[in-house]
Amino acid sequence: MSYASFQNHAIDGSTKTSDWLDALPECTSLQRMLRRLVFRSRSTIYRGAVTWQSGGGPIGSKEKTVVLDGCTIDEIGFAQCRRFASWRQAKDAAAANPHEHLLNRFRDLCRALTLKGKRGDVKKEIQLRWDDATQSLLKQGLDSVDLTAPQMAKLLNYCREGHYVSKTLTDGLLKYALSKPDFADGFKGKLLGATIKCFAQLSGLYGQDAVDEDKNLERFLVNLVDSGKRRGVFASDSMGARELANCIHTLGLVFPNKRKSLKQSDEKQADGPKQGLPNSGIPIEEKLVEAVEEMAVEFCEKATMSCEPQLLAKALLGCAQIGLTDPKTVKQLTRVLQLNLANYGIYGGYTIAHILQALHGLGSTSEDLIRLLGEHAKFAAPDLTPDQLCANIRGFGRVGFGRSDVVGTLAKTLSKKHNVMELTEGQIASTVKALGSVGYSSKDVLLAFGDEILKDYRMSRTTPHQLGNIMLGYGGAGFYSSLIMARVMGDIVERFEEFNVEDSINVVHGLGMVRLRMLYDKMTASATKFLELFAERIKKDGVGGVAMGDLCRLAWGYGEMGYIDKEMMDVLTGGIVELIREGGDISDKDLTLVLEGCANIMHPCSKDFMEIVREWVRKRLSRADDPHLVASILRSKAVMDDLVPWDYDQFCLRLLELQSRGSCLNRPIMDSLEDATMHAIVVHEHNPNKKILAQLKDVRESDVKEEVRFTRLLKNIVTAMKEIGVQYKVGERIEVYPGGSILVDVYVEGKDRTRIAVLCETQQQYSMNDPDGEFQLMGGAIFRKRLLEKLGYQVVNASCYLTKVGRKTFIVESLSTLNCITMNG
Repeated sequence: MSYASFQNHAIDGSTKTSDWLDALPECTSLQRMLRRLVFRSRSTIYRGAVTWQSGGGPIGSKEKTVVLDGCTIDEIGFAQCRRFASWRQAKDAAAANPHEHLLNRFRDLCRALTLKGKRGDVKKEIQLRWDDATQSLLKQGLDSVDLTAPQMAKLLNYCREGHYVSKTLTDGLLKYALSKPDFADGFKGKLLGATIKCFAQLSGLYGQDAVDEDKNLERFLVNLVDSGKRRGVFASDSMGARELANCIHTLGLVFPNKRKSLKQSDEKQADGPKQGLPNSGIPIEEKLVEAVEEMAVEFCEKATMSCEPQLLAKALLGCAQIGLTDPKTVKQLTRVLQLNLANYGIYGGYTIAHILQALHGLGSTSEDLIRLLGEHAKFAAPDLTPDQLCANIRGFGRVGFGRSDVVGTLAKTLSKKHNVMELTEGQIASTVKALGSVGYSSKDVLLAFGDEILKDYRMSRTTPHQLGNIMLGYGGAGFYSSLIMARVMGDIVERFEEFNVEDSINVVHGLGMVRLRMLYDKMTASATKFLELFAERIKKDGVGGVAMGDLCRLAWGYGEMGYIDKEMMDVLTGGIVELIREGGDISDKDLTLVLEGCANIMHPCSKDFMEIVREWVRKRLSRADDPHLVASILRSKAVMDDLVPWDYDQFCLRLLELQSRGSCLNRPIMDSLEDATMHAIVVHEHNPNKKILAQLKDVRESDVKEEVRFTRLLKNIVTAMKEIGVQYKVGERIEVYPGGSILVDVYVEGKDRTRIAVLCETQQQYSMNDPDGEFQLMGGAIFRKRLLEKLGYQVVNASCYLTKVGRKTFIVESLSTLNCITMNG
């Protein structure tokens, strides 16, 4: 049956199944023919559309002609072609609504990148077409397009989604928006938050330096938030907790430390007037901070106990980064967080780390709040990735929370082999530093990180900053491994030229905290070499630009290591004096560090520096609230022989006052107080406070009686005295006041009743280097010798650097000179 007869029979309904089967081959052939006709028609229409779109130019088989601004014929394919009539309609619509045509153009570019993926050549070509579209827009002029606020928001969103960053485009949009007096009022509700987010993200992508210089961007964003504040948008239902959190977070990312900037601008009025908002005279920094404070208050009111933790983290982080310091607002934020922690499920991911970073920036480190975060982190630890574990440990390190059941759980989970192997060198270094900052000292955990970082391929990739953090972390943790530390220090010395000042200070500070553990180790040579190299750099380049805290840490590190270089220490203390003269301030902790360093090596400080110390005693001692710092400064002044009776009395009164407020005067504090009390009694013949004497007596009576350690040096000295027939006493106690005494290693009495104290000085009592050709006694040994001499004793310092034979000769010569008892033989 033919197809025509089949069609006629089909109409009258007389067809049979066999007739269908007979006509099927012809129907299939006809279908193929119709498909070819449709294909050719579509191709003709498609080429006509392209010819119209490209201005009527020829279309060759090897040419790529643009169909849309973001795609070519080869890229877009026939599936996305348009009919010729549709192109005509688009042309007419573009003429009638130029801004809609513009938005469609940018929308197509955004979709092209989304559809075509992340192939490098496609991304590059699309980026060029973004630039062409931007140039076309700016050449046409935004005024002629007459963009409205919602249309600008759409345009920015297309750019953000397409990852297109153009300072030319953002500058043009900013100038256009700022030229319209009430343009910011056109952003309603959620649109306001979305625009802030888009501008902040696009601007943040081209560098913080550019943001700092771009005052138009700052003015526009402040206009937006000021407009929202004036119109009550933040308090309206159209902006919920999510939108407010996003606004606060993005403003904090792009404009960090605005509160600090505002304070600096207040201190520098002579540099010129502040840049303010048009016709307002109000500084933009102040407007921005005030707006963020209002958004934070509204966020606290809209955030419920079931609010997502990520939103809380964003809001807190934004407030911390912008420098919000209002105590009332900070208290509200932390209250919302505390309620959420108590009622929400377990926090996970990076949320806890971000919250800890924010709390540190806000200066709010409530023990109860940190404890709650710690409980969440402990339960979430098994489900966290290595990156998240690392971030959480760093967060707890920032706030100084080192409870073993929390940090220990995180650290032990992270130290498992399969987790450590996934960490980068930077993550390992920052984790070790964080553990050191909270004093976490698990040997197994720290060894796991050390063994991983020692692998050759990792050591070759570590940066000086990372090596400095490793040394600082191990020092803070009180951890010492000869293998790990020697390898790290050897690498540091080899790459010394790559180290900047900050990284070198971290190394020195870390060395100072592990000095006593490395005295008899092969690492000592590498450490001494590094200290020598860095000291030469300081003397050559000076310390210009180094912060106060870093200068004090550096002075403490060199002093604690026992590295004597008078010229270098003069540069450090001189830099501190210069910073204070320029208006800087030295904290109680920094003053404690630099004084301890100078006292350890008995550095003769300048009069200007010591005047700063005396000024601190006169004006700030009464406000000092840490008994450890007060006691440390007291002892350092005593060792340096700069403690007068009036200062001693003031320190004692302050310590007693802190004790009455609940502070504990523990054993290290009492040891420092005991040294200062002996100095006041022996050197100045001063009568100490009776309460202090009673407490010192109670401490000593409760202690196990201290005994002399029979070191190899002491045994050699005693043997030599026996051989030459000298009468002696080992471990003699010389009382200074009831309950307080100085322990002497060996006591000898001469013919004319001369009292001789032999002190066996171990390596710990000597300097690390020999600036004058011989090792120098450290401050503690000199202080003890001074007290004994004031008490009428002749002091003999027996050095550990004498040989076994030399020790006998030294004793014979010393005791003969002092007219000791006649020696037998």
